[in-house]
This record gives sequence, C-alpha cells and structure tokens, in this order.
Amino acid sequence: MRSSNNLPPSRLARARRSRRRTSALLALGGGLLIIAALVIVSRLPSLQVRSVVVSGNEATTEEELRTVIDENLKGHYLFLIPKSNIFLYPRAAIENAITAAIARVATANVSSADLSTISVVIKERGPSALWCEGVVDLNDPVPDPCYFIDGDGLIYGKAPVFSGNVFLRFWGIHGGDPTGLRLMPLSEYRELSFLLNTLPKFSLEPTDVVFDNQNADVTVHLKGRARLLFSRTQGLGDVLLNLDSVLSSEPLEGKDSLTIDYIDLRFGNKIFYRVR
Repeated sequence: MRSSNNLPPSRLARARRSRRRTSALLALGGGLLIIAALVIVSRLPSLQVRSVVVSGNEATTEEELRTVIDENLKGHYLFLIPKSNIFLYPRAAIENAITAAIARVATANVSSADLSTISVVIKERGPSALWCEGVVDLNDPVPDPCYFIDGDGLIYGKAPVFSGNVFLRFWGIHGGDPTGLRLMPLSEYRELSFLLNTLPKFSLEPTDVVFDNQNADVTVHLKGRARLLFSRTQGLGDVLLNLDSVLSSEPLEGKDSLTIDYIDLRFGNKIFYRVR
C-alpha cells in the first residue's frame, strides 16, 4: 500500500519545477541587483577621470593630447558603464589613439595616478633628417616646406626654416602634407641610412638626397656639388662595394667631392664618372 505522505509523481515533478523556477528567478533577481549596484558605483562622480597629468612633451601641447584623451573617454560600455570610470577607462585605446593622431609622438604610456587622475607619459620622435617638398634647389639655402624625419624614416611634423645644412635633406614630390607617412619601408630606409652614413669614410659628405619616383633613381648631392647616382632597385651593399672599387682606382684615388663631378653607379659593374 502507498504511503499517504508521498506525492503522486506528477505533483512531485510540478513541485520540483516550481522550486527550480523560484531558484532561477531569485538568481536572476540577485544578478540584476549586483549589476545595478555595479552600474551605480561605476557612475559615482568620485570614480570618474577628472584630470590628466602629462609629461615627456616638448613640441606636443597638452591641448593636443587632451583632445585625443577626452574623445576616448566619451560614451559608455553597453550603454550603461561610463568609459571615464577610473578603473575601466580604455587605457590601450587611448595609447594607440595618441600615437595615431599625433605623428610626432613615438610612444604613449597611460596609467592611473589616483582615483580621479590619469598620467600620460609620452616619448616624442627626434629628428635625424628632413623631407623637403619639390625639386631640389641647391642655390636656395632655406627651402620650405620641409618636414622632420625620425631615425626610422617616418615624417612626423613640419620643420622650421633652417639656414645651412643643419640636417640631411631628402627631396621629392608628394603633393600634400606628408605628416605620418614613411619615406620608404623601414628595412629599406635603414639600408639607405647605413649607406649615407658610410659616405664620409670616402671623404664624401652628403647634403641632399633626391628621389626620382618614375625610375627609382637616387641622386645624392655631396658637399662641393659632386653627385652620386644609384638605383633603389640595386643592392646597396653592391653599391658600396662598387663605390669603394672606383674610388680606389685611378684616376679617382685620393679624390674627394671637391674634385669629383659625378659618379654613376646605376649600371652594375659599369661605372661612369667625371672629375673636374
């Protein structure tokens, strides 16, 4: 005989389902309460980014940096949690946005200074050469416009007008503001820089480098008005070997850029030159 305390199977199943629904609703309600509490806390004025401390900037103004930072602190995550919360602000996005928007900034490091302040430490690019727009004019001692180039070949900002050869100058036609562009791929720029830095060992002092975009020719103007010609399609190691070879042979042995008119290395082992 079945005990009177036992529920029929159908009623027992309904009771279990009811308990599960109740547990689920309680868990959902508790979760919503936790989320609501987190949203409320995240919106507390005392936990919002209210000030920014900037360091490392010389040419870059605080206003430029604050414009980028403020833009990235606007809005909310999931329409609820403010991006300006000191614990949740988009640090990596701000760092990337600064270097993308301000070409002269090489790196940016963002961190929390206190519960309402973030610290931004930047490193600016340093000039190693100039990019000058147009056709080279060796008779113009103060060409304009020119732009700074850093050690990796990135054009990062307009340069003031310099008198004299303060920096090596690269010349070409871009047709607009080249800020933020690379002169050429990084590996190629480093090879070219190595070649140019090696020339003084041959008593050849480069002052201007002219690119011909139509045929990849490069003309290096040297102190004393001599010219060195080669092609960007050549291996620059071979260019240096051929240059060393021709400068070690008669009649160029012992000559410098004051007595040489040009050396043309564009045709492999066939080297053309003229002396004054």
